[in-house]
Amino acid sequence: MSNVIILDRVTKKYGSGHGATLALDEVDLAIPAGQFIAVMGPSGCGKTTLLNLIAGLDDPTSGHVVVAGEDLGKLSERARFEIRLRHIGIVFQSFNLLPRVSVARNVMWRLELVGLRGRKARDRTAALLEEAGVPEAAWDRFPGELSGGEQQRVGVARALATDPRILLADEPTGNLDSLGAKRLLDQLRRLNQQRRMVVVLVTHDPHAGIVGSRSIELRDGRVIRDVASPPREVGVVVPFERPHDANG
Repeated sequence: MSNVIILDRVTKKYGSGHGATLALDEVDLAIPAGQFIAVMGPSGCGKTTLLNLIAGLDDPTSGHVVVAGEDLGKLSERARFEIRLRHIGIVFQSFNLLPRVSVARNVMWRLELVGLRGRKARDRTAALLEEAGVPEAAWDRFPGELSGGEQQRVGVARALATDPRILLADEPTGNLDSLGAKRLLDQLRRLNQQRRMVVVLVTHDPHAGIVGSRSIELRDGRVIRDVASPPREVGVVVPFERPHDANG
């Protein structure tokens, strides 16, 4: 099984001299096609830095990051943008939706970046939103009019627009209640199983970490634990008694 993501002795420092912060310290990591990996650890351990390096949003201080066969350090900014556009989808904790355009337009703009417009783009957008579980009545609304869970599902639909090989999820359940979090994690697991895409889930929540087939734990920028385990279904962690789910 070929590796879609490779980190080779990757170190990342912020700042210089005595005031430098070591975010990652000679991390080696290989993620094969189709794997769902949960990256866990306390705040400040290097989880988000790891995700940013895989996405080509940041450069390592030393070492190599290889994504889809390309050494990101050898690529121009434009080439890295193309890697993100065609091979990587990103789901953010804070949704990162465009607030002044409709839900449908939030998905459609990503399709337009790869040249898909008109009826084909509209049909593709509708299929993505339907697959993500966003009700049709919400497609013409602004993101701020939706619940947190619905906004996150729009984010998933947008991330999948260009049929990426890799889905990066940065604390995607952080702004959801327990039921909304369960629904999202179940969706990520289905996407991994059905599409055979790599899913890299960054989380500090141990309940979220059980959905993957592999989990690693970071501490002080180093991998201190790397284990494979059968994925398990996520339960609703906190009793949920309200009649309506405020997070969709």
